[in-house]
Amino acid sequence: MSSHEQGPGTALPSSLTASVTLNGVFNREALTTACKELAGLLAGRLRCKGLAYLEVALEAETEKGTAGAVSRFGHGRLPADLALHLMCLLPRLGLCAPVERLTATVRRLVPAPVEQLALFGGEEHLRRLRLERVLAEMNQKHRLARASALVPDRRERMLAFYDPWRFGGRSDPGP
Repeated sequence: MSSHEQGPGTALPSSLTASVTLNGVFNREALTTACKELAGLLAGRLRCKGLAYLEVALEAETEKGTAGAVSRFGHGRLPADLALHLMCLLPRLGLCAPVERLTATVRRLVPAPVEQLALFGGEEHLRRLRLERVLAEMNQKHRLARASALVPDRRERMLAFYDPWRFGGRSDPGP
């Protein structure tokens, strides 16, 4: 993996690149796995630097030469989208020979847009499981009751006899 600086005095790299050696793979599943691996490497670097990308390129080196595909975007794309974008570029390579090396490059890097903060980080599934666990622990500790299970207490029933208009003209507080 390498990064290239834009020029002196700038903090944003102009691109980030990651490569994986495949040694003659022509299987779609292996290429998809390689794309996910490349996306993970690049996404981690983008997240650490707080960057998004406007362009992504995928290049495959084969026995017959090099094939490449590029996608450009109008606004910064988040690192979480990278795996999807690389897998969409894979069919556009038009591969007809085994792949020796696969290289992914993100270019035109920009600061990532500010996102809303979440209560929990990580995947949605893990967030839901943690929330359910916390709610179950709170219910055990405090024995929360549902509102539908609550009935008027004795004081409310006695006040109904004293003030018949308390429940809309009815003396019975029931439903």
